[in-house]
Amino acid sequence: MFAPIPISAQDQEEVLQQYERGGMIAAVLDLRRRLGLGLAHADATVRATLKAAGHLSSYPRSDVQAGIIATGSFQRSLVPFLDYGERFFEKTREGARIIVALMFEIDRLAQILEVAGCLGVDPWDFNTHVIDPERVNTEDLRIVWDDDRLVERFNALRAAGFRFHFRMEFMR
Repeated sequence: MFAPIPISAQDQEEVLQQYERGGMIAAVLDLRRRLGLGLAHADATVRATLKAAGHLSSYPRSDVQAGIIATGSFQRSLVPFLDYGERFFEKTREGARIIVALMFEIDRLAQILEVAGCLGVDPWDFNTHVIDPERVNTEDLRIVWDDDRLVERFNALRAAGFRFHFRMEFMR
């Protein structure tokens, strides 16, 4: 995790305005552009500013969970990007259909909405749950999920022709 950097009162006000107009991603990208910050520093600074202003606490748990799964043909070259270690795939034949969990159990509603936006899906419209990999905004996904490895895995599986699905699960 990166520490937030101190910003002026004017920059803090601009963060709040950008957040109100376009949400977290808009505020982070605007601060990054205006101050020349890296994504991680801009994200940490925006989150600290929003928290200090009472706009951001932690994501409350919800009665919904979400995840991203991918399906495709097994290739040995993909083992570093799959769910399990190499020994689990020793007997898996090339071309076998497999399922990969990229992201699982996102259980904070605000985070579900942010991730869905990065994926180009509407979490409440099941017609959009087959993800068009070309519509995925990987830079925003990297900021929201704060995980470079997730984006590396997504890109490797996308290049191998995997299909991606957004999955909602309603908790009882």
